Amino acid sequence: EFAQYPIFAEYFYVLGIYLICFQVFQTYVGVIRFVGYIDIVKIFQACIAAMALVFIGVYAYKSILNEPNYVFPVGIIIIHGLFTLLSLSAARILFKVMYISLAGSTARSKKNILIYGAGQSGVLTMTTLQNDPNAELNVVGFIDDNHGKTGKSLFGVKIYSPAQAFDELIDNKDIE
Repeated sequence: EFAQYPIFAEYFYVLGIYLICFQVFQTYVGVIRFVGYIDIVKIFQACIAAMALVFIGVYAYKSILNEPNYVFPVGIIIIHGLFTLLSLSAARILFKVMYISLAGSTARSKKNILIYGAGQSGVLTMTTLQNDPNAELNVVGFIDDNHGKTGKSLFGVKIYSPAQAFDELIDNKDIE
């Protein structure tokens, strides 16, 4: 009775569909230390496409063989797709965090710096410094004269007003 349902054929069918979708959407192309939103979107698209193809395959198998007793629960397909999406996304983010922490710990002595401007240029400067394993600089804060940004945080780094930065940070954080 167990041999009636080709479980291994189903397994290889689902595996093949996912491998093809990951190949088509090129989820493997991203460099781990630059993983971002676009990579997660690619994984999401590949998982949605794979789930749709598995649904179509199950329906076609059921229709072509005219087997009304054949059951492949829809919930399993959805749970598998969501689990795949979450685990691949979490793994990419975890590897990126590990890379940044390991690359950052190899630098001998980092100089503490402040970045003037908490806009796009400031964020670009900070991410460039963080992604460069040879940069021996540690961003301890942003200086911005926009009072709406003062006191807030950007990527875990606090934004200071110019007066606050010069009064508090230069001496206390050993800023160069």
